[in-house]
Amino acid sequence: MQNDKSITGPKSTEDDIEFAPSRAEDARDIADIGADILISPSHVEDARDIADIEGICFSDPWSEKSVREHILLDFSVNVVARHSKSGKTVGYVLGQRLYDDIEVLRVATLPEYRLRGIGKRMLCEFLRLSDFGSECRCFIEVRESNEAAISLYLKLGFSKTGIRKNYYIRPRENAIILKKQGDG
Repeated sequence: MQNDKSITGPKSTEDDIEFAPSRAEDARDIADIGADILISPSHVEDARDIADIEGICFSDPWSEKSVREHILLDFSVNVVARHSKSGKTVGYVLGQRLYDDIEVLRVATLPEYRLRGIGKRMLCEFLRLSDFGSECRCFIEVRESNEAAISLYLKLGFSKTGIRKNYYIRPRENAIILKKQGDG
């Protein structure tokens, strides 16, 4: 299901930025960073970088071993976001497809690269690589306090379908279950 073709998104504009820098040139610099990000399928060699980002972004991170084992699964679908000039991994999506069900397991973007459309681009590429189509359903769970992520998922066509009480630990919190249904 995965291929090695990297994609780049359209160059961001100042209108795409969800905060107001003090100067227009600051906004252009920030937009340029989003435009310099390549989204591509992940490989086992990415496990260390993904685990490092896990440690920064999650209170209960996956280990490098867990990430590596997941990437090696036949049914896993995963993407990474890299800075085109430095090669630095700045985000990823880890998921899986079993028959017509797709599940997003982990999504993260380094804090300094957020609000640049990278998460949206990664999720769109993840769905493309998953062969999301008319007969598919895609599920994701998210902390109910993560309003930015919930907003993104709703904009991408997901809808809230339920709650898992006390699903997350450190801190204890409910998970919102979201689903995107194919148009079949």
